[in-house]
Amino acid sequence: MTQKQMAVLLNRSTVTIQKIELNKLPLAESLAQEISRQTGIGLAWLLANKPAVPPVNLFDLRYSRSDFEAAQAGLRMKFGQGENHFVWTYIHLWEHVAGYCGIAASALERGSFHLFEYKLSHFLGELVGEFGEKKGDFERAIGAIPKHDAPAVLKRKMHAVMEKLFEVADRVAPTPKPLPQRASVQPSRPARRKRA
Repeated sequence: MTQKQMAVLLNRSTVTIQKIELNKLPLAESLAQEISRQTGIGLAWLLANKPAVPPVNLFDLRYSRSDFEAAQAGLRMKFGQGENHFVWTYIHLWEHVAGYCGIAASALERGSFHLFEYKLSHFLGELVGEFGEKKGDFERAIGAIPKHDAPAVLKRKMHAVMEKLFEVADRVAPTPKPLPQRASVQPSRPARRKRA
């Protein structure tokens, strides 16, 4: 891709693209994110600023034209479209929940759960400001929690919260209809010889 094509793709001037490529202008993280989104090139590779290292895609595999084409196709697709989009939705939801649990467990073991919870609350507040939240739906899924039996009740109610989360994912990125089943063919057995 030429510098002019990249400039058009990113809605930047050709001079800006030239300066970044010549290391006369640092690559801003926001622009690196946009390049990654538009081209499918790995964000970490862009921010590392090591042009001698071969570029990689979002999965840390060698970058190719098909990564660019997939990124461009993805930008033109509405959320939830595409045969594998629902799979990625579920995988990302699960990765984030598992990530939270792993960090929370580590904070508990270190005796710093209160600090973890404080930092997480501030971070979540920023995300709520940017994306909004549907907290009421999830609070209704949990319901009242009796203080005398909170740990046991919370363990059970976590399932309700996860089900609610995946209900939202199902509405946004519905699971495609299963393919029709092929009729199974039973292997024929050789006929037994009758004894005379």
